[in-house]
Amino acid sequence: MEGKELNNFCEWRKQEKQFSDPILDEVDSANYYFYSIGLGGLGLTTYKPLPKADLEIFKRFHKVFALAYRRFIDIEKAEAQAKKQKLNLLERVRARAMAMHNT
Repeated sequence: MEGKELNNFCEWRKQEKQFSDPILDEVDSANYYFYSIGLGGLGLTTYKPLPKADLEIFKRFHKVFALAYRRFIDIEKAEAQAKKQKLNLLERVRARAMAMHNT
């Protein structure tokens, strides 16, 4: 974005009391690159357009980061399932012990 669009964006940031960026107030253009990774995103802001080679590197980084993030989520789910199974096992042992105690 540049020109009036950039000025409007800077004004909006000030109205929303966002973190101040003194460089953004002095540049002629800002370039935003954003890639989704499911529940979140990976973004990059530059004050000059990225060369094609750098953009390809960022795209590759996004793919690796997205893969690592998916793996992290999978591990969290597996840990939650293991915890649930452990609680179920403890509940069954407790129920058996109580049944033996009552007979």
